[in-house]
Amino acid sequence: MSLLEIYKRHRFKISITVGVVVLESILMILFPLCIGRAIQSVLDSNINGILELIALCLLVLIFGAIRRYYDTRLYARIYRKLAMKVVDKKEQKNTSSKVAHVNLLGELVEFFENSLPEIITSIIGLVGTLVIIFTLNITVLGICLAVIVGIMLVYLLSSKKTLRYNYGYNSELERQVDILSREHKDQSALHFKRLMKWNIKLSDLETFNFSIVWVLLAALLVSSIKLVGRDGALQFGIIFSIIMYVFQFMESTISLPYYYQQVLRLKDISSRLNKGLSL
Repeated sequence: MSLLEIYKRHRFKISITVGVVVLESILMILFPLCIGRAIQSVLDSNINGILELIALCLLVLIFGAIRRYYDTRLYARIYRKLAMKVVDKKEQKNTSSKVAHVNLLGELVEFFENSLPEIITSIIGLVGTLVIIFTLNITVLGICLAVIVGIMLVYLLSSKKTLRYNYGYNSELERQVDILSREHKDQSALHFKRLMKWNIKLSDLETFNFSIVWVLLAALLVSSIKLVGRDGALQFGIIFSIIMYVFQFMESTISLPYYYQQVLRLKDISSRLNKGLSL
């Protein structure tokens, strides 16, 4: 019962949705370039760039709608099957643990439905953006790579704390049904106090990391604008595209650390589910 095992059991169906996400992500990368071309096209008094932008919007709509329609039904079936496996484990008679594990299982399935497409989009967007920035301005690319290294260091240094805080939070969550079923007000209050203590620690850690990352990204944006703005040889449409790609790079970069932390949380969840199923 892990992300990898869930994928292996349903690899064909999950691969279909992953493939559509990849196509959708590649199309999304083209938006800044098409917007820049559309602006330049209007300035040059023709509509070719506008037509390209309209065609891109229609393709994203088609692939996006198909993928979302398929995803909802696929992961609903997967969750139903896995949840019944947890419930039917007769040897595990602790109702509190079962309820907690069913809820935690929902987070694993939700990862595939909601987080995985966003991770793929962010990674493809990040790589694609860097490739296009390389073709437009090598100096801006160098700054982007330096920012990536800085962000990786921030989250790698805090990964142990993230694992420890998630372990504490999930351990307390497993006891929730048992504590609430006793209908003891003081014990319930203490339980929620401990639960929120771990939640606050996770939030404070993320706030600290986010603050450092945002400073790095803001410095990237400002320096990029200065660099391309001083280059008199660039057309306005190209300058706009570069800044848009830098902004897209920022969006992809700032979201990936969140998913890294989510994977760390799911690692602890998987170990709990596996332990429960092996009892």
